[in-house]
Amino acid sequence: MLWRTWLLLIQILSFGGTCVWADIYMHNPRGSNNKLNEQNNNRNNGNRLFDSQNNGNGGYNHGDKCDGPCHGNGNGENAEYNKDLPGAGEGIMEFYEGSELQVEWTNQHGCGLNPRLHCNVVMQYMCEDSAPGLRDGTTTDTIPVIDADNIVYPNDWLTYGQHEPFWYYNQCSVRPRNKGLFLADRNLGGGQATARYTRQNNGGTRYGYECPEEKDYYPYWHPTPWRDIYTCTDEPARCSYYREQSQNVVNKGNCSLPSYNVKLDCENAGGRWEFVGKWNMDKPECGICPTTRNNHLGEASNSPGQGPHYTWTIPEDLHPDGALCVLRIRYNISTFDYDGWSTDSLFNGQNSKVKGNPTNDFVGLGQNSSGPLTLNINTAQFGRTFQDRSHVFRIRKAPKDLKRNFIGTSKIINLNVRGRRGNIVQVYPSVEYDFVPNTIAAIWSLSALKA
Repeated sequence: MLWRTWLLLIQILSFGGTCVWADIYMHNPRGSNNKLNEQNNNRNNGNRLFDSQNNGNGGYNHGDKCDGPCHGNGNGENAEYNKDLPGAGEGIMEFYEGSELQVEWTNQHGCGLNPRLHCNVVMQYMCEDSAPGLRDGTTTDTIPVIDADNIVYPNDWLTYGQHEPFWYYNQCSVRPRNKGLFLADRNLGGGQATARYTRQNNGGTRYGYECPEEKDYYPYWHPTPWRDIYTCTDEPARCSYYREQSQNVVNKGNCSLPSYNVKLDCENAGGRWEFVGKWNMDKPECGICPTTRNNHLGEASNSPGQGPHYTWTIPEDLHPDGALCVLRIRYNISTFDYDGWSTDSLFNGQNSKVKGNPTNDFVGLGQNSSGPLTLNINTAQFGRTFQDRSHVFRIRKAPKDLKRNFIGTSKIINLNVRGRRGNIVQVYPSVEYDFVPNTIAAIWSLSALKA
């Protein structure tokens, strides 16, 4: 029933707005932008794990663990990279639970208290308890779709990278989309009606096992394998909504009949609305995003000398020692052509407030003088969501005696190296080598070193 879905929309729509290009790149921990082990600056496959919407030059390769350089036969510094050497592609970051990790990123078109736009940033993580099979893989090919009714894994199955599990994508591909959402003048896949099809992805293109509808909207109205860490906005009055609707604290469900999207419709059809359970975690932190200017991948104005960042305390007592996890960050940028919070499916099609490639006399001097002119506008890029994800990392239990090495504090701070080899032109839009955090205030103690 359309009206009921429309009411649902009023409660959940958060990413709304207008046309821009606005990449986001995560620099610590290093964001992959779908890269793995390419020996060229551009990624090989933008569909490998997720839909980033970013420039293909961005991102960092997976780490190595060779005994010496992973070049040639392992001894030649100037030889080409050899992905077949022992340890190549096996490097993995590890973080102690309870430690502080400074997550750092750059976003292209501004955010925070920038008066030219609306923006949101959402940070989440996912571990193998909710995403069995989580891995980076060893091939840049996209993981194949398998038969949900007769699951047979190919022999090369583990060579493919996988973030979300297949069952999650399969639910998305058969579940009806939210018909209350604003589509502008887009035709979704010739009338396709599942959650694979969105205004930004009207052809239902597959990116790993990601669900396109969930990727484009937050907080999502069905259960996901992602746990919320942090969200920020230019409108802090929205924070209470984001925090209260997080799956950290709200039990969300699906219909046992996959063709139903709304609880009442599901139950009227004889189905069961099956709740999967909330994460039972703290609500995500929320505030004003770091302020950055337009068309600039650089520092935040409220953090001189540093890019936009957030300090994440790795959760304690939630995951077993060595749990595999992945971090993602999403960024939505919207201008002021329409109000994304009040624009819904009533404004689709001919009623759309924005239309693709409009032709008119925009200057106003008459059709034979200053018109007709056509603007190059793609309505898939109005209110657009970008993302980046880390490579897989491990959460480790902190050794029991480690905290005794810190006098007057129990903090463990992760000091990481960000960036990649090359000068700023060669690595752009990634960054050159540096430490994160760049500055740490600590008290020197010889007794701590001897402990």
